[in-house]
Amino acid sequence: LPTWAGDYGQLDASFFYKINDHMTLGLEAQNINNARFEQLMQQHIGMKGRAWFVSGPRYTAQIRYTF
Repeated sequence: LPTWAGDYGQLDASFFYKINDHMTLGLEAQNINNARFEQLMQQHIGMKGRAWFVSGPRYTAQIRYTF
C-alpha cells in the first residue's frame, strides 16, 4: 500500500560568538518545538496512521578553534 509523509515542521536555532580570530563558541538546538513525524498509509477507506516518530529536542555546545 502507498505510504506518505504527513506535514512536518521542526524549529531549529543556533548562536555563535567569535571570541577572537581563532576561537568561536556556539550553541545549537534542534527540534525545539518537539515536532512529531507521521507516516500515513493510503487504504481503500482513506488515510490511516502507520507510524509516529518523536525524537525530542537536542542541544549541542561547541568550541571551534582554527589555526
